Amino acid sequence: IDNILGLCSKLNLLNIVIYNMLISDEAKKGHFRRAAELLEIAAVEAEKGNIDPPDVVSYGAIINGYQRRGDLAMALKWMEKMIVAGVAPDSRVYCSIGQIYAMKGIEDQALYWLSKASAKF
Repeated sequence: IDNILGLCSKLNLLNIVIYNMLISDEAKKGHFRRAAELLEIAAVEAEKGNIDPPDVVSYGAIINGYQRRGDLAMALKWMEKMIVAGVAPDSRVYCSIGQIYAMKGIEDQALYWLSKASAKF
């Protein structure tokens, strides 16, 4: 990851798309601390005006990583962080939350979140 960041920075290719790819990769591996660090670095770079700010893809990648592990508390925590940052959840985020509830057998909440996802289409 650091090699990719260094190379992209050297070639002046760093943007939110590159950060989102790296955040997603780390979250899929279960490296949530590193994914969060990358999101924070992207936010700092955005504040400097160097890149666009973290977006629904940035936060959604972390939420999806927690969904893969069935970690409802952390998925909801990251959705709250996303909203506080001014980023609106999309249907993929709602689906991730709904899927965790479904995995846990909490059907009413699963249906609630999945219906929010379908309302976004």
